Amino acid sequence: MPTSVAARDRFYREGKQPYSVRLGDKWVQYQRLEPLNQPIAQVGAALLALEQKDADARDKIGTAIITLAENLVSQTYLSGLADFLNATTHIERSGEAFLTRIASGMVPASSLLRTATQQIDPTIRKPTTPLERLEAPLPGLSQNVPPRLTAFGQEAQRQTTTWFPIGISKARQDEVDAELERVGVEVGFVGDTIQKKDLTREQQQRYQTLAGQGTYKALQVLFRSEGYRQFGDANKRKRIAAVVEAARQTARNAIIRQQAEAGKAGLELPAPAQPTPPTEDALQRYEDWKRRQDITPKVPVGAR
Repeated sequence: MPTSVAARDRFYREGKQPYSVRLGDKWVQYQRLEPLNQPIAQVGAALLALEQKDADARDKIGTAIITLAENLVSQTYLSGLADFLNATTHIERSGEAFLTRIASGMVPASSLLRTATQQIDPTIRKPTTPLERLEAPLPGLSQNVPPRLTAFGQEAQRQTTTWFPIGISKARQDEVDAELERVGVEVGFVGDTIQKKDLTREQQQRYQTLAGQGTYKALQVLFRSEGYRQFGDANKRKRIAAVVEAARQTARNAIIRQQAEAGKAGLELPAPAQPTPPTEDALQRYEDWKRRQDITPKVPVGAR
């Protein structure tokens, strides 16, 4: 899957899965299709490396080796080893999650409960505390954990059938994602601060929801406009960046107003933009336009 967070988000929004092949309008994972798994993975790793046009031979070989290694450790029977290696390499980031996984594995029928939860609650959750990691795979408790949001502020949904051993998802790319891919732009996530002040978890979720949904609607309007089609790709990328920033500013203002209504100080609405004074050239064009209007013959109402 893509390494950048923004590209990875679009990857999953479009129904894609890592280590998959596209058959018609479906993405089918080949990780459990032994003995075809490794040969297909080798071809995929080679093609991925060749796509790196600016990389030298050493980097391309490194990419292929890393891709094959990730495919190997992602096998179900090695997932515990992969989690352990991540925990020992990135203790602060992955250590707690690894210990929580061990604890959740001690729950009787934990695998069956996890499958049942995914059937009942298709929303992908984003646990951040040990308690939430224990609740996320349990039926009736998973809803206590906040959902994972996409860059467009929508709750991420599980696309594959949980009880089927092979992951199959429907390929879906709407007009917005298709155009973003064509011009080479990725819409990322908002930050967790506003005006250099940390947001609470609830504020950050609301910030992402408002900014993401506002961005998506604005991009729909932009991409369908006649003026946008007349731009070159460079100007299109600038217009996209302006739309994203405008949507985020609107979301920030909403968060600030909400905090003010709650009687909490700390954030201030930005000052309204001051109008730019007209240039001498613009004033001259305006005077010329007025002069032309004055000499235009006036036709009485009703005259033919």
